[in-house]
Amino acid sequence: MTNSTFSKRNVDIFQQIENAIAEGISIENAFEIFFNDNNDNIEELIPFTGYYSLDVASGSFVSIDTNEYYINKQKAIRPKRSQIIISVSLDGKTSDQYTFNNQMTFVNNVLTIPNVLQLKFKRDFIDGKLVTFKGNIGENNVNGFTRFNPVRLSEFKGTYFNISSSITSLTIVEKKEFTEVNYNIDNTLIPIEFYSYNPAMYVLNFYAGKDNNSYTLMLGTFGSHGLACSSMYTANGKNNNEFLVTIL
Repeated sequence: MTNSTFSKRNVDIFQQIENAIAEGISIENAFEIFFNDNNDNIEELIPFTGYYSLDVASGSFVSIDTNEYYINKQKAIRPKRSQIIISVSLDGKTSDQYTFNNQMTFVNNVLTIPNVLQLKFKRDFIDGKLVTFKGNIGENNVNGFTRFNPVRLSEFKGTYFNISSSITSLTIVEKKEFTEVNYNIDNTLIPIEFYSYNPAMYVLNFYAGKDNNSYTLMLGTFGSHGLACSSMYTANGKNNNEFLVTIL
């Protein structure tokens, strides 16, 4: 999935929630409205996020794509909600998408989408394959595997400095019920009230500042500089990029 696709999906949800807030609905209530059909087992499926190659045809795959949405409030009843999109391609040319909801199940590592698929997942490192599955998609018996692992946002906790100016630009703080994100806006480190994270791409998305600018933060590592972040945002109609590290 491209960054633009990821950003568009988040923009859609962000915009819907922001519109609800503008109408006087609290963020907590907006979460309940837009995630009211979430499956109770969604958190169990998140660790299996990834791109799985199939043995059906060249380029065929199943992808489990997760976006996590956070409210940066200590006393929020449910500070984190998640959305999972399951994509299936049997020919490597076209794909179908399914939002994981209450009509689907993930029990005992078996993912079931009625009348679509049933896959049994197994986590076991074999020849670079981290997770495998077998089962059926429609009338096709399939086997799949992934070499990718999702990474929790809390694994990137730390204080990030602008590599050019040495200014503290980002902090990610692990707390008991959620992961707090603070970002330097107009030379002030402020808490980000609402943000999303993709654990397969290690990407944070949020809006901030007086003009509600869009920020995309790509997290990773940078050798002796420790953890790193490429921050891309638009301000005053201009695209900007900053590179941040935990060790200057």
